[in-house]
Amino acid sequence: MSKYFIGIVPPEPMYSTVLNLQHQYMDRIGVEPHITLKAQSNLTIDENWIEDITNLINHTSKFTVTPKQTAYFGKEVLYVSFDSLEIHDLHQQIVGLLNVTKKMQQKYFEGDLYVPHLTVGKQSYGDNISTGNNINHLLNMEKELNEKDIFKPFQVNEVYIYKYVNNKYVRLKKVELKD
Repeated sequence: MSKYFIGIVPPEPMYSTVLNLQHQYMDRIGVEPHITLKAQSNLTIDENWIEDITNLINHTSKFTVTPKQTAYFGKEVLYVSFDSLEIHDLHQQIVGLLNVTKKMQQKYFEGDLYVPHLTVGKQSYGDNISTGNNINHLLNMEKELNEKDIFKPFQVNEVYIYKYVNNKYVRLKKVELKD
């Protein structure tokens, strides 16, 4: 398992609402609420890619993402989908910069398969990152989320590179987008 990914942290109150729901329904949470910009593929432990990714993001203009709806990947993962042309474009540029193979894009749902999303809860996580969820919890989480008016479009000003340390993902580096 690669030990890195790239994500966008949502603003308040979206961030706290999702985090509070996770604490309510899950035994342990191994990563903060985020919109996945780039999954683990080709983010290697040598960290040589960080400078190239930083330069690419630093030369990308700030953009707005719009939340769409709650949805599921199978019955395992509850998420909120987000959309904007710019997030898809930035994702594709990162995938291209890192030379991610079609096979890895398929494995990690990248490239044409990319769905910008904020994971609210999963039934199971690799490496025991988070535990304690089931489909009934996910359905309850979805119901509670849909009752709240927290999902508003927001401007993306920065992204974070995360690293897996001591059974959780932590912010390794903040990368600013250009004005």
